Amino acid sequence: MKLKKLIFCLKLNLRKLILFLAIFSIAILFIASLFVNYSIQKKELLDTSLSVNMEYATKIAQKTDSQIQTVLKQLNYSATLLGDSFNDEQFKQSEVDRLKFQSNYFDSVIISDKYGHVLNYSPSKIAINKNVVNTTLGFKQSIEMQNTVITSPYYSIKNNLIVFISQPIFDKNKKYLGFIGGAIYLKEKKTDEKELKSLIAETQKILDKAKNKKIIHQNKSARKKRQLYKKLNVLSGSEETNKTKTNI
Repeated sequence: MKLKKLIFCLKLNLRKLILFLAIFSIAILFIASLFVNYSIQKKELLDTSLSVNMEYATKIAQKTDSQIQTVLKQLNYSATLLGDSFNDEQFKQSEVDRLKFQSNYFDSVIISDKYGHVLNYSPSKIAINKNVVNTTLGFKQSIEMQNTVITSPYYSIKNNLIVFISQPIFDKNKKYLGFIGGAIYLKEKKTDEKELKSLIAETQKILDKAKNKKIIHQNKSARKKRQLYKKLNVLSGSEETNKTKTNI
């Protein structure tokens, strides 16, 4: 009854009802087509963006890996020489100075014994206490693993975000003597002047943007010291709880 009154008030007839129905159907189809088109374009843009980002991340990872391989070879060469001259104080100091200033990959280079005492370091301005046994992340992993080590980024006592890279030192009888390692300061003002530091920092930015995580490189086995795998380490807690203290 009410519907009839409404139709009468609007002076609708069959022709008008059919016209309104057709307009309504066309409007629904138009809105649906817009929604479908939007969804398709959104998916295509997302896929394209992911593809571009993947290519960029892959290039950064390849460059970073290449630079790290070079650094590991230099450290390994020094470790081999030091295995034959571990008691030569002058040679050890010359070797850390050479690694620090020749390639400019590291901000600091140290030689440690198997207990965690720093024997030699460069540059001299970092003023490390040689009488202290170090149990920080870089030292702990290097001594425990007695193998190639590349730590996750962590904060030094001077509030520098660093990555520590080391190679073990063995004598001719394969006896473990200690390790030689270098620290890379990721957030130093002149970080972008060094390609390796720039690449590591860029890799970290990619991970931070993606999942707010940090990158870790480590060797898979003692047989293949050059093979590294990436392990994501979830950042949690306050900044202070995340800061691992070190003298380097």
